[in-house]
Amino acid sequence: VSPIKEKGSAERRNSDLVMDLLLKPALIQCGFLADNIVRSDQLSSPNIQVDMMDHLDNDELCVIDISGGNQNVMFEYGYRKGLGKSYIVIKAMETSEPQKDLGDFLPFDLKTERIILYDLQSPDALMNLPGTIETLRNLVLNRIDEGFFDQQGKGSVQEISSRLRAIEKKLDNALAGISFGTGGVPEVD
Repeated sequence: VSPIKEKGSAERRNSDLVMDLLLKPALIQCGFLADNIVRSDQLSSPNIQVDMMDHLDNDELCVIDISGGNQNVMFEYGYRKGLGKSYIVIKAMETSEPQKDLGDFLPFDLKTERIILYDLQSPDALMNLPGTIETLRNLVLNRIDEGFFDQQGKGSVQEISSRLRAIEKKLDNALAGISFGTGGVPEVD
């Protein structure tokens, strides 16, 4: 998930560089197939929104680039987070005001996220890229080791729904084993 805009735009050029120089190298090192590392503008479906939502719903891992605070990206981030599915947040370093803390550039609800910063603009960008790839690779490998469990623990909507279904099944099984005798007193079979 990233801000892509139209071909030739600064956002698209940045997203292409992020994909080619950062994401693909890190994810391929983690065992992902290059053909499975996709961005919505690379999908060939007539309805890109349906495909995009399908990927958000079903992909094992989603890397979200929040650079620039794009509203669509923020929606997709919130949607993925609400599902409780595994994701990683990345962001371009703000080179215009390096003295500020990262929190100064983030909306309130993102300040507690672990965010991998990347740099594709500074004179030292190419020298720093291998370290950023390694950081991303290690985080992805950690998620693989966790089995892509949700990051929100026991509070995600998906996790709560799953637990409620399990409880309901246990109750149904327990009630199936109880019959009511005369006088409404339960008897165990």
